[in-house]
Amino acid sequence: MSLTAEDISIVQRQWEVPKKDLAGSGAIVLGAYLAKYPEHQKVFDKFRSIPLEELKTTDKFKNHATKIMQALDKSIGALGQGNMAAVEEEVWGGLGDIHFRKKIPRPYFNDLKGVIFEILGPLCNMNDRDVEAWNKVFEIVYGIMFKKMDELEGK
Repeated sequence: MSLTAEDISIVQRQWEVPKKDLAGSGAIVLGAYLAKYPEHQKVFDKFRSIPLEELKTTDKFKNHATKIMQALDKSIGALGQGNMAAVEEEVWGGLGDIHFRKKIPRPYFNDLKGVIFEILGPLCNMNDRDVEAWNKVFEIVYGIMFKKMDELEGK
């Protein structure tokens, strides 16, 4: 899967909206994710037993939410750059390693992507072409992460 110059332009332009406040945007995304999929909270060692409304006020939650957005920010910033492949491998290969060790089921990542689209779609006035560009980005970065998980699993 390769990105066109138009794909990169779309994603980078729309990313400017959540990028203005990565921590706040991340808290909205992670909060919506856990509200929509409360059973997914059990995989978060640091806050599996904290009620969601209380959890949203904790530093643990805010830190994890920010890390999600920072990974996306670093990747989106590298789109179209000469070091794009290296950056994506570093970020998403590393996340694959971490999440493999924590035994996070792969469908949980697609659920997160869906929530991101649910939030960013209206916020960024995404049309079908925009969603196509974003899907390509997620196919690339998730592909790297899942490949790393496969390697660790011995597939």
